[in-house]
Amino acid sequence: MTAHLSETEEEAVEDQLCEDFHDALERGETSFYFCHNHELKRLPDEVKILKPNLTVLHIDNCYQLSSLPPSIGNLTSLTWLNLSYNNLEALPSEIGKLRHLERLHVNNNRLSELPHEIWNLKQLQELQADTNHIKALPSGVLEMRSLRTLFVHNNPLLRPDDVADEASMKLNAPQPPPAGDCDQSRCRFRECFVHVSFHTICDVPQVPVVHYLASQQLLEQKRAVCEERLQEEAQRHIGNRGFKHGLENPEQSERQNNCSPRQRTRFALSRTYFSDTK
Repeated sequence: MTAHLSETEEEAVEDQLCEDFHDALERGETSFYFCHNHELKRLPDEVKILKPNLTVLHIDNCYQLSSLPPSIGNLTSLTWLNLSYNNLEALPSEIGKLRHLERLHVNNNRLSELPHEIWNLKQLQELQADTNHIKALPSGVLEMRSLRTLFVHNNPLLRPDDVADEASMKLNAPQPPPAGDCDQSRCRFRECFVHVSFHTICDVPQVPVVHYLASQQLLEQKRAVCEERLQEEAQRHIGNRGFKHGLENPEQSERQNNCSPRQRTRFALSRTYFSDTK
């Protein structure tokens, strides 16, 4: 069991980390690692001094680390931010300022949600958010066109039956923030309308995505947009399966029609192999 530190001892841990920040800055280091610490409870605001050079920041396996400063958003050159295996309950909205971020690891924390500003991370390719308390992802994740890898398992994710009607939506959907996305605008809500849609993201099916809208009209528009997207996802999935099985490849079909009976048999065997091993 980790011993409780006095306030003076906690300050000493933070002071030492600040010295490490300054040393890294003087050496012009582009990566900074602070891992497997059982004493740090909050990341010092001083981390912002690493802005000029830092592209990789690992603050992980610090089992008492429960908060991050807003100044982490100053590290605008970051491409990889690893905050896994900490004790974080929330991420600052300033995470959305890290526009060059390609990899974000926040798995194995105590997060109940991801900040809505995540929609700004247009270059993000990998998001690891598994093993938290997340019920749904923010709507901005649907705008992250560069995303290729998503881990959200081992979370209490909503299922379609959990939000099947208005009553269950109010009961089970995440609570709206004071200011909502409303298609990524930071408006203040007088009244908030919530919609949860389910999407296939990075080959992960039925990922719940929560939308907060400022009016009933916007809610209906959002439902229509989500329905169109779901149809596109379904068509894309069918197309990908057809191409994989050799059913939607015109070039291959033409080759097959012009080949000998023995070669046609080989094509048939090839399609059977891919179908059996999908």
